Amino acid sequence: MIADHDCPSEKGVYLLVVKIDGKIDLGRWSLSEGYYVYVGSAGGPGGLASRLVRHFRRVKRVHWHIDRLTSRGDVTVLGAFYSVGIWGREAEACLSGCLEDEGFIVINGFGSSDDKSSKGHLFKVTSSLGKLATVAVECFKICDLGGKTGWCNGEG
Repeated sequence: MIADHDCPSEKGVYLLVVKIDGKIDLGRWSLSEGYYVYVGSAGGPGGLASRLVRHFRRVKRVHWHIDRLTSRGDVTVLGAFYSVGIWGREAEACLSGCLEDEGFIVINGFGSSDDKSSKGHLFKVTSSLGKLATVAVECFKICDLGGKTGWCNGEG
């Protein structure tokens, strides 16, 4: 359980960064070792803080595709880039498209069952984590997501 975090309580969108140690078989998806980024949004009570702290916990009811990763012992949630103010499918679709345009490898169908305009919401990071930070900020700008942006620490 993550007791201390710096996640904002406002609603918004996020890019959750996870590290996978070794190969993972999730049935429909087979993921290799490395870094991945997951596109999501938080529009419910507690906003980004509530959603992201949930992602940071290993023990939880598996509800979303991403829970199948974040609940595993061989996956570390490093944290999330976020932008407050705008959330929902359109914002998620724009961020997913931007990451794909930037050369990140989409994991088809992962996390996008409610977003028919995106191929997927999970991406294999094809660059350094430093480059990912630059891309995250650029994608928030390209998608005109307004609001404050930042980084919320996870477990890693």
